[in-house]
Amino acid sequence: MSDTDKVTALLRQVRIVLVGHPTSSSNDECIRTVELFDRFQIKVQHVHDLKDIRGAPPTTGKEKVGLCLIHEDIYYKDEFEKLCIGASAPVTSGKKHSVKECRAHFPSLTNIF
Repeated sequence: MSDTDKVTALLRQVRIVLVGHPTSSSNDECIRTVELFDRFQIKVQHVHDLKDIRGAPPTTGKEKVGLCLIHEDIYYKDEFEKLCIGASAPVTSGKKHSVKECRAHFPSLTNIF
């Protein structure tokens, strides 16, 4: 099994949430990222705000968020801690690198891949 296959298999087992507001400049990037996940048959939820996680049904049958990808401009620590129990820290994107408690940071979502 290749490294790509191993990572893909792991990602299929967790609830992945991508947070990107539709009026932000990052929304097109969010849409492209969801399409990329789709190519690897990895389910990802695209919500527009952290609060939307509460009402969104899990895509994998898992309630807890295993991975939360979020743009730094719409990250709110208190809201993240309430809603993303299970994701130890967010993976953020944006040019400022302003979220200190992130697990990983990328200038752009597409840099993740």
